[in-house]
Amino acid sequence: MKVQNYFSANLKKLAERYSQKKIAEDTRVSPASINNYINKDSEPSIYFLMQLKSAYGINIDDFLFKPLEKAGKSSDLPVDYERFLGNYMLYHYDTSPSKGEASTYANNTLNYGVTTLFLNGDEIKSKTLFMSNRKEAEEILSTLNNQEKLSDVLAFYDEHEKYKYEGDFSYSNSQLFLSLSNNEKNDKSLLIFNNPPSVKDYLGGIGTVNTVSRGREHMPCVQYILMTRGILSISDGEIYNLLALDLPDVNLSVETDEIIKLFKTLYGDNEVASALAEDHKKNIIENTLSNLLSESIEANTFRFAKVSSVDDDKYYRMIKRNRDV
Repeated sequence: MKVQNYFSANLKKLAERYSQKKIAEDTRVSPASINNYINKDSEPSIYFLMQLKSAYGINIDDFLFKPLEKAGKSSDLPVDYERFLGNYMLYHYDTSPSKGEASTYANNTLNYGVTTLFLNGDEIKSKTLFMSNRKEAEEILSTLNNQEKLSDVLAFYDEHEKYKYEGDFSYSNSQLFLSLSNNEKNDKSLLIFNNPPSVKDYLGGIGTVNTVSRGREHMPCVQYILMTRGILSISDGEIYNLLALDLPDVNLSVETDEIIKLFKTLYGDNEVASALAEDHKKNIIENTLSNLLSESIEANTFRFAKVSSVDDDKYYRMIKRNRDV
């Protein structure tokens, strides 16, 4: 008996919902390849099928040999959005102090939040509350986790209208995007996390948040933020350290060459070395080191914050070890 291959038809339906361009971007193949697959001009590679599985959570056998009913219904499409739905804790720094006035004491520096990702029609939406008290945030998360109906969860957020942020959640095969806004404060934030290659429930990870500081002055700022499905059973001090912007690896080859050149000049067999006293040489070296160090710090510190897949895996394992379900 001949087995019917539904791949081209199913891919066409998927493209009607997401567009050929988006599928090409998510699977890292050319738009021309997507078009060829749909028109049966070429057969899909194993690489493409695995990328399709990773990006949209499809079952490869079903996608090849079973028809999708209607592209217009999200329930008929092989998407893996369900693994993101649920309630999460957020951990981040308080950005309200001015530069130079922030405390290193974790209890005065950390802020918290609770966010819920839920399905509204065929879109994932979010409601979020931010606060400065960890115990309060943990109690709210526990309350939300005990609600059996989504309507009760949303009603709880509506009781805190003044502090409520709302937004959209979307994802690609490599990133998660959570866009939040509070109309009363005229405030918006964008949270970006890595999307781990997994079909299991998303447990959380470390990402970056671009927002506006709500202190004495309203200033754009970026920092790391932790999102966890469950409460972390580690101290504020440990969380404080986890959220610190990493100092980058700095290439000091240019600076090293400058110092070697300076030493050769000051202590070599030449007129300059003979004319300078030891304290003068020491001052020259000290000033040169200070300038090189200042220039290196200025060039490399706080220009950007990156969350690599290695970082994300490290934080994922930390969350898995230390979360209270």
